[in-house]
Amino acid sequence: MSSILLIASLVLGRVFDHHINPQAFHYPKNTTSSLPYQFPASRLRASNKDLPSNYDLRQQYPDSVSLKTVLEQGECQSSWAISSTGAYADSLYIHKKINIVASPQFQMNCDTDCAPDPYPNICQRDCKGGSAYLATAFLGNYGVVSQDCVPYRSVKGECADYCQDKAGKITETPFKIHSDLCSAVIEKVSVDLMKQAIYQYGSILTQMEIFEDIQGYKTGVYQHSSQKSLGYQAIRIVGWGTEGGKAFWLVHGCWGTGFGESGRIKILAGKNECSIEKGFYFFAPCEDFHY
Repeated sequence: MSSILLIASLVLGRVFDHHINPQAFHYPKNTTSSLPYQFPASRLRASNKDLPSNYDLRQQYPDSVSLKTVLEQGECQSSWAISSTGAYADSLYIHKKINIVASPQFQMNCDTDCAPDPYPNICQRDCKGGSAYLATAFLGNYGVVSQDCVPYRSVKGECADYCQDKAGKITETPFKIHSDLCSAVIEKVSVDLMKQAIYQYGSILTQMEIFEDIQGYKTGVYQHSSQKSLGYQAIRIVGWGTEGGKAFWLVHGCWGTGFGESGRIKILAGKNECSIEKGFYFFAPCEDFHY
C-alpha cells in the first residue's frame, strides 16, 4: 500500500489528503453485519423520470445546519472524518429531523479501526488520514455526537464518554450519541444510481482525485487540466445540475468557506472526472436494510 502523504497548497494554504490507495477504497464482500451493508441498487425507489434536472439538498432542506456548515480541515488529513460525519448528519436531519453538525473530532478520537484481511495494515490514523469505508462502518455501528459537544480541533484528541471544550479538555457533561442510521455501500455505480441515492437518502460519500489546478478554482464546472495529482480526498455529494451545458456534481468540501463557491465545488458529471464515480456510501434508516 502506498504511504499517506501530507500535501499543502502554497496558493490556498489548504491541506489535501493523500487518501488511502484508491484500489483499497472498497474491500471484499461483507462477512459481518458490522460492515457497510451491500445495498442492492434495485431497491433505490426513485426512477429516472422522477429525478429533476437540478437538485440541491441545501434548497430541499434549508433548515439543516449540517448542510449549511463547511468545516476547514486545517493542517490535518481528516477529510475521511469530516465528510463521513457530514453525510451522516445530513441524512439524520432528512430522515429523523435531528438537526446537528456532527463532530468529526469525536470520530478522529475514537475510530481506530483497521480493515479486515487482506488489508489489515489500512487503519484510521486521525490526522494522518483514513478510510471512508472504515469511517462509514464506525458510524453505522456507533453513530455521531454533535460538534457542540466535541468541537473540531485539527489534532488527535482523547476518546472519552464526555463532551470536550475547544482546547480538548474533557468536561463533566456526558455526550449524547445519535445512532439512528445504518451505513450502506453501492460499488457498481452509474450517474443515475448516484442521483437516485441522493434523492432518496441524502448526501453520498465518495472520494475524488485532487489535481494541482483545483487550487485556483473559484466558480463554474471543474474539469481538471493539470496532470499533477495531489492525492485523494473524501468528499460528500449534495446535489447535481447543469451549468453552461455541462452536467455537474455539487460537492461539499473540507476546505472552509473561502474555497470555491462558499466551500463547494461543481465537478463535471458523467465522465468519472477525478475518479468521482467509482462507488459510494450513504446512511439510511436501519429499517430499510435487510441483513
